[in-house]
Amino acid sequence: MQNARILVVDDEKSNIDLLVHTLMPDYQTLVAKSGPEALQKAFDLPLDIILLDIMMPGMNGFEVLQRLKEEETTREIPVIFLTAMSNYEDESFGIKLGAADYIKKPFNPEVVKVRIQNQLEICRAREELKEQNRLLQENMQLREQIEAITRHDLKAPLNAVIGLPELIFMDGENLTPDQVENVQMIKESGYKMLNMINRSLDMYKMEKGSYEFTPQAVDLTRVLENLIREYAPVGDKKKIALAMEYPEDIGQDDKICAYAEELLCYSLLSNLLNNAIEAGIPGETILLDLSGQENEVCVCIRNRQPIPEEIRESFFDKHVTRGKSSGTGLGTYSAWLMTWNMNGRIEFASSQEQGTSVCVFLPRSTKY
Repeated sequence: MQNARILVVDDEKSNIDLLVHTLMPDYQTLVAKSGPEALQKAFDLPLDIILLDIMMPGMNGFEVLQRLKEEETTREIPVIFLTAMSNYEDESFGIKLGAADYIKKPFNPEVVKVRIQNQLEICRAREELKEQNRLLQENMQLREQIEAITRHDLKAPLNAVIGLPELIFMDGENLTPDQVENVQMIKESGYKMLNMINRSLDMYKMEKGSYEFTPQAVDLTRVLENLIREYAPVGDKKKIALAMEYPEDIGQDDKICAYAEELLCYSLLSNLLNNAIEAGIPGETILLDLSGQENEVCVCIRNRQPIPEEIRESFFDKHVTRGKSSGTGLGTYSAWLMTWNMNGRIEFASSQEQGTSVCVFLPRSTKY
């Protein structure tokens, strides 16, 4: 930074003359002979670096630095202390106050120039980082706006996808059974897409901490039975069976309820079950194990395939995936996010011998 402006603060003329002579060819150099004068110039002019003597009459360098750090316009200016003090406690105190560097007197002019250049490079890197962060924030806001517009625009054609089957059913006498089934599939697919759009908006709110959680008693037995029914055809294609296990003291007609939101429970368990099927081994059975303790309920999804060791530590992180060409790495992350927003927790255990178990724990509801 050839045009950098440096303020030299010292009460000794010989030190000022030496520093000005050293810096003047490369930098704009200003001079102050006291603490108050230094503060006045720092408040009035933009400065890139301050070389500050500590031992000065009236207001010493420590007091000047404290005042600089109190003001928003000057707190980011790097301050390099120049001092004859050799006490390490004083040096430590200055660094704690916010000094960028410490040069002991008598100083070597070349060393001073190198220390100044180092601080200017740090400042330049810091400004570049700020600019990158600003651009990143702008890009994130732009992405969020595009996603919001996309969600809005997708809903318009979905209204037709969902609404037209009802009009077709009104003329149902002329439809064959296969046509009725196909139209019903179109309608159900439209509602699934609508739920996906709405869920993406909920995920955004969860990440921002603005999601409004409205818990109620959710019968997890019914949720899991619906999931098995929905995903059975997917499992059949891979020759993978799905089965549900109940505690020995719980009958299939009994309810095990979580204090949660049904749609969130369905979504997070759907993500986990889909992942288990995708990673499953043909011929195996994936178990959905439901159990209840006094204060919480637990759903475990178990398959024989271990999680790759390289992603185990980041298994619930965003965009972590391996071995799936179409994978986004959002399934386990969204499951973790939804579980956390329902005041629950999610854990996994995985090994070559035992396979993988992903378990979701949620507060238990006593109201059915």
